[in-house]
Amino acid sequence: MAIAGLALPGLPALAQEAGKTIIVLDASGSMWGQIEGKAKIDIAKETIEGLLQSLDPKLQLGLMAYGHRRKGDCEDIELLIQPGKVDRKAFLEVVMNILPKGKTPLTDAVNQAAQALAYTEAKSNVILVSDGIENCDGDVCALAKKLEQEGINFTAHVVAFDLVAKDAKTIECLSKETGGQFLAAQDAAGLKDALAMVVKVVTAAAEPVKPKVEKRLPATLIVPAKVTAGTRFPVKWKCDPTHENDYITIVPKGTKEREWENSTYVSRGNPLELLAPIKAGKCEVRYLADRTRETLGRAEILVEPISATVSGPAEVGAGSEFAVNWTGPDNKGDYVTIVAKGAEEGTYGKYVYSRNGSPAKLRAPVGPGAYELRYVTGPKSITLARAALKVTPTSATVKPPVEVIAGSKMSIEWTGPGNQGDYITIVPKGAAVKAYKSYAYPKKVKGPVTINALEKAGVCEVRYVGSPGGKTLASAEIKVIEAKVELTAPAEIVAGGTAKVAWTKSINPRDFITIVMKGEAGSKYGAYSYASKESPQELTAPETAGDGEVRYVSAKKKKILASRPIRILEAKAAITVAAKVVAREKFEVEWTGPNNKRDFVAIVKKGAGARASGTYVYARNGSPGTIRAPKEAGE
Repeated sequence: MAIAGLALPGLPALAQEAGKTIIVLDASGSMWGQIEGKAKIDIAKETIEGLLQSLDPKLQLGLMAYGHRRKGDCEDIELLIQPGKVDRKAFLEVVMNILPKGKTPLTDAVNQAAQALAYTEAKSNVILVSDGIENCDGDVCALAKKLEQEGINFTAHVVAFDLVAKDAKTIECLSKETGGQFLAAQDAAGLKDALAMVVKVVTAAAEPVKPKVEKRLPATLIVPAKVTAGTRFPVKWKCDPTHENDYITIVPKGTKEREWENSTYVSRGNPLELLAPIKAGKCEVRYLADRTRETLGRAEILVEPISATVSGPAEVGAGSEFAVNWTGPDNKGDYVTIVAKGAEEGTYGKYVYSRNGSPAKLRAPVGPGAYELRYVTGPKSITLARAALKVTPTSATVKPPVEVIAGSKMSIEWTGPGNQGDYITIVPKGAAVKAYKSYAYPKKVKGPVTINALEKAGVCEVRYVGSPGGKTLASAEIKVIEAKVELTAPAEIVAGGTAKVAWTKSINPRDFITIVMKGEAGSKYGAYSYASKESPQELTAPETAGDGEVRYVSAKKKKILASRPIRILEAKAAITVAAKVVAREKFEVEWTGPNNKRDFVAIVKKGAGARASGTYVYARNGSPGTIRAPKEAGE
């Protein structure tokens, strides 16, 4: 990955002649490797996000990536954003959508970036950050010489991300030949520091500055006498003058000069924290000068061994959840994982961080076979302990009724692993493998599960589907028969009146019986009663006279399962009352009419609206009735 020209607060403004810059993002498959429990690609993305937040508005920046589209393809290099004024939101969105897949054609990527920057015509910059070495037969050192000779003012900076010294040196020539910076980054903090320092150089200098040759004075280091492998420990240091690119590293005693392993830039503070190696033994903490990597100071330290254990059941069913016990250092990012037996170091499958405590919960793979539980620690993902685990095939059974009424609820007995995400469903016979309709999770119930039958009659299958993977572990046929309900109701009813309606069975508790006008959609309903209630029930007819229907309606899809016609008669009424009454006094009124449940007889001001009401008497109380006259005299 190459990052360039990102400004930080408080730095000098970028000079116009500083030139254009392209970010070349390493998206090779190795970027999925983890450092302290986080994928390197995620660390890189978060670092870019932080840098973009303080980007110099004058910077003309582009984005290139390689290895992000295809596996094993050395030509998988793409200029994603042309160099120009930066839209931070759009830039970050492109970065966040990149997923590592392929190889590391870093030589061709840098060359294409230089071409896109017109390096033979104008000043330009590239900062390469790579977590791997060239693996597509490119010669990065030869390219560096060519770019330096032909370029107007071309500079390449290199950040070696999670690379051992031997590998990092294979790409150091790119920066050395073009007068750029070379920095090592071992973890997230290191990457942030390295990029910040390179950015400072790019934004502060319009022209490349050759390093000054100066005599550096010795540095002093104060470290603990001993430390546990894989843990962080404090380092106090003193060096005058200090260069921000100086760094402190820990290496096995006897390691060649200018080599490094776990390291931290002195700009992190004093004292600073350094990560001890995983391998125990006598080591040296060294203070290294920035460009020359000359050892300015050293201190001996004993790295003591660490131990860990991991254990689980001898065998588990495929896809099932099980407990894992462990002991270990519980360093930041340590985790317990399950992988195929004999898998390479650094490989991981389902995992849980040690910080979650012991015992931990893990889910077995869906494929049966021989596996290993591993306790993994450190930025290099070192396995401290392992235990064999056999994953066996899982089985299940489902026992539904022989037949069920369409749309009705049914109870299904089952056996199976009952894993999180397993489900039991009903589908038409022969449906696709991952098809599902009504379903229930067996993990959530102790006994049989309850689901709804399909609304359409026919031969169906009840399936037990395992998770993850969606594999059908068991299935059984079931016949879904057409729902048959018989309704009993009077042949006619007065508009707004009530009638007793009976039905033979309830298919689902939320199904309902209603009276509507003939021809209305199944989703339309008037007054209703749930089919789960005792039959018969009184239902109220619509207020409109005409042809109506009594219906039994399915709650799920509002499907009409049964109906019968009912004639809705026009409601008629007549009132007999004295021509004059005295205000505020009660008077008698007689009527004839349907006497429906909510009908009433009222006295209102002449000409009042149809829904106006004054004092009243319910018609159900029977004629004659008594009403009190209004307070005010009038018609």
